[in-house]
Amino acid sequence: MKKLPLLLLLASSTTFAGSLSNTDARSMAMGDVGVAASKPGTAGLFNPALLSTYTDGEKISLIFADFAGSLTANQDTFDSAEDIVDGDFGTQITDAVDLVNQLADGPVNTGTIADFGNATSSLANITNSFNEALGNISGEALTMSGNMLIAGARPSKDLGIGLYFNVGGTIETGLDIALCDQQLLTDFAGAIEDLTDLNNNILNNPGADIVSTCDGVDRTLIDGSTGDLQDPDGDLSSGFIFALIQQTEVGLSLSRKFRVAGHNIAFGITPKFITLTSHLVSPSLQDIDDETYDLTDEFNNNEKEDSNFDIDVGVAASLLHDDSLKVGIVIKNLLAPSFDTISTATADIDTTIRAGIAWSKAGFSFGADLDLVENDGFLGSTKSQFAAFGGEYNLFNTLRLRGGIRSNLSETDETALTAGIGFNIIAAHCDFALQYSNLNLGLALQLGLEF
Repeated sequence: MKKLPLLLLLASSTTFAGSLSNTDARSMAMGDVGVAASKPGTAGLFNPALLSTYTDGEKISLIFADFAGSLTANQDTFDSAEDIVDGDFGTQITDAVDLVNQLADGPVNTGTIADFGNATSSLANITNSFNEALGNISGEALTMSGNMLIAGARPSKDLGIGLYFNVGGTIETGLDIALCDQQLLTDFAGAIEDLTDLNNNILNNPGADIVSTCDGVDRTLIDGSTGDLQDPDGDLSSGFIFALIQQTEVGLSLSRKFRVAGHNIAFGITPKFITLTSHLVSPSLQDIDDETYDLTDEFNNNEKEDSNFDIDVGVAASLLHDDSLKVGIVIKNLLAPSFDTISTATADIDTTIRAGIAWSKAGFSFGADLDLVENDGFLGSTKSQFAAFGGEYNLFNTLRLRGGIRSNLSETDETALTAGIGFNIIAAHCDFALQYSNLNLGLALQLGLEF
């Protein structure tokens, strides 16, 4: 098991994750707000009702390409993995087992007896520390998500129309720690601690095998016929989980504004067709150790595609006579469809509800959003419920400066700062965004037209 620490480091640096989500460069730069603050081109993603509340004149909005990606780290998993990397337990256990067997097979003298006691004590301590580190690991190590968006919209108070094509992917990686492995290491440490007398123990007086039993399976700790202490490497069944979800979504958004109780209220709907392609690979530690094992081939051989229909609905209202203040609420994935996956379980895209408020005047715009329900990641242990706030300053309709903050209420130590800049030349615009926290890094770029 000498490669285990290297493998954990490799998984922690080259595998990726995040939840399946829609974003664009302007929204990311403003803390991911959009329910009341989105522009027409991305209204279908954030709140279709906004297609009928746009007050800057009825325009055509085209997004030729929007690329966004984010990298999220599970700090608890990283801390535990770092303990294993720093401890180099695999190499230490293998070397310590070899030393104990060597001392037991060699000539016995006063020095050997003392060395044997030190070696067995050290091996027991290393095994217990390794077991504790494995027990602390759960959930994803890293998550990476990315989206590419192409969209077009024609906002109108009478009938706003938007069409978008969004393709995204999420990779989540985790460590699957088997309970029987922890039982094996516990029993292994116990057997070592029993080797107190070099002259009178099973290593020098073979007899029956010493075994660890879990789920009806015996795993040998000491071979009674040879008197050799066994390295537990070959009996460990823990491993990695690599889950890849690819989502393709095509949506048609429709909206209309009504006059209700003296206020302009718009209603919108986005019927959409979703295709979900899943890959799930669970190599053991021994598989990863095998130089002939090809993770890419395993991904290609473990793939399943499924499609379904869903609906987003949204409401947006203008609260002031000049329409400078808006509020909105959107229910995404109203039907909460399930998709067959490569695993025995189904993948559910849960219904999410988000509320937002936005104010815009004299070149300044501000928005705030709040998730009203908690959302799960694909592997189920990374949860999110975001509160976001952001602002924008439009300088001569040429340069747009943006900033924001986003906090995950499910993870109180994750707060992301966001910033971005946009350039507008006649009808063309180009937007950049950056999102950063101690757990997350996101980047986005958008090219489009408004006329």
